[in-house]
Amino acid sequence: MDDFLRNNLSSLKTTRVVTRNGLITNLNDLNKVGVKVAKSIIILNDALASDSLETKTLADARVVKAVLAVVAASEENSLPSIVVELHSERYRRLAENIAPGAVTTLNEADILARILVQTSRSVGLAAVYLNLVGFEGNEFYFFRPQNGWHNLTWGELPFHFSNGMPIGARNAQGILTINPNQSYKLADFDEVIILAEDDSTIRFYPQPVVQPKNFGNGAHKTLDRKPEKHLIINWSSKTPIIIKEYAKYLANDSQVDLVVEDLTLLSQAEFDSIAKSHSHLKMQILQINLDSFEQLVRLKPHSYNSISILAPSGENAEEIDAKTLTILLELRQLFQEYTAQTGNKVTTELIAEIIDSEDTDLAIKAGVKDFLLTNQFVSKILAQVSQEPDVMSIYRDLFSVDGSELYIKPISLYFSNEQLGQLTFADCVKAAQERDELCIGVKISALSQDKEKNFGIDLVPNLHKHLNVTYNDALITLAEDES
Repeated sequence: MDDFLRNNLSSLKTTRVVTRNGLITNLNDLNKVGVKVAKSIIILNDALASDSLETKTLADARVVKAVLAVVAASEENSLPSIVVELHSERYRRLAENIAPGAVTTLNEADILARILVQTSRSVGLAAVYLNLVGFEGNEFYFFRPQNGWHNLTWGELPFHFSNGMPIGARNAQGILTINPNQSYKLADFDEVIILAEDDSTIRFYPQPVVQPKNFGNGAHKTLDRKPEKHLIINWSSKTPIIIKEYAKYLANDSQVDLVVEDLTLLSQAEFDSIAKSHSHLKMQILQINLDSFEQLVRLKPHSYNSISILAPSGENAEEIDAKTLTILLELRQLFQEYTAQTGNKVTTELIAEIIDSEDTDLAIKAGVKDFLLTNQFVSKILAQVSQEPDVMSIYRDLFSVDGSELYIKPISLYFSNEQLGQLTFADCVKAAQERDELCIGVKISALSQDKEKNFGIDLVPNLHKHLNVTYNDALITLAEDES
């Protein structure tokens, strides 16, 4: 462990890392690592999402036992923030009841499944979410000015911060609302959730810092909701969640297909149950040999809006990612042959679940437009929530179909081609408000494969920043739906 940390953490700056071994449920061992003076405690789960139910149940029980030990070793009236990773709803409920208000639980499969569904329908969102979690890029902060909000409405508020974008409000009763109605008047006790690079950059000004132009031509433009067709490859604990999430978002007569190599009676029964509960969608499950090029051809992969490749089972991250990359390369070859034969461009988006972040460059080369970095997403969320537990409520809201979610929408919805050369970010925020949306950034399509340029994602630029955008680019917005 010491060698791994030394090799992978290039610069610790002022941080000192101390490692210990021992039983996580032994009070003496916990005292050796200063559990009584810890600001926060993260308890990881040693079972993978791909492990058997029995393995995950035993691992969850060990985590709950560790929570009990931490509470016993700490002072009851001054418990630190405790963040735990649990697979089962039952054990999450048990853990939270041990120390109400002090324990925050996270379910990896649930969060990643919801992100995958959203990003398969709005390509680029995985990169946006990766920028939001952790301590690099932008973070969520709860902010309230000392002298109140000066009777501002939610629609006026964004133009009173030069850096940072308000995305939601929490009232005195603790009720959180992402992207409230623009006419909502802020009470002085309301806390605003600000998306910013650092809390030191957040400055509230009683007077507007910018006067955006009101182009007023996007209020009545909408995208038609059409039936969609999505393919999921591989069965995992995320698969049922993904199918249920698709059912919440997709229009009637949309299609969700699932392809597996080993179709068990249990997975067939679970799939049939979900399909029966959501009759407005067409669903089918197929068993094929994913190593067979001919069987992949028969799927007609070019006919899907998106293909999501979930991480298969394997001994280690290298083996799992190798299987995923093999399928990606096969699909890329299929697309190339289809285009050569028909002259038609393939518009199917490929989304892959990548275990090891070192493999992202290979995934990009294989034609992936989006990828879920399983280890990074979960680790960064755990770290961020350990410092500010209330952030978990923001994620739960963003990942839910209720209320506003993140979308990447074509800039043509908001501006005419002639208007693009004179835009500031403040103008984009104002244009999004015409559609009851909240703009938090822009996506430059020409940079979508450039890792060094954050895949073209520019979140929360300064309101005065002039944007060099084209009609191929998009706005990143919080909106009620994809239209």
